[in-house]
Amino acid sequence: MQMQAFKSSTIEVVGYDKDSRKMRVAFKDRPVQEFCHVPEQLFSDFLKARSKTGFTSAICKTCFLAEIRYFARASSDLARNVLDD
Repeated sequence: MQMQAFKSSTIEVVGYDKDSRKMRVAFKDRPVQEFCHVPEQLFSDFLKARSKTGFTSAICKTCFLAEIRYFARASSDLARNVLDD
């Protein structure tokens, strides 16, 4: 899974794998969250959302949360290296 950084006050990097339909979100101050069975359109909507954190909380946690991974607080470089599959 290729992780990508973007401008957000709470999210460090995010990634999506089309084959497995998994979405991974690395937060700046919370554990990494992985979501399963996420439709590609939902990931696209996430990227377009005004509040990515709000979108994650309202939609993904309710329906698709599979795992919370407890890594050390991720810096951008660390998050990209550790989280890429």
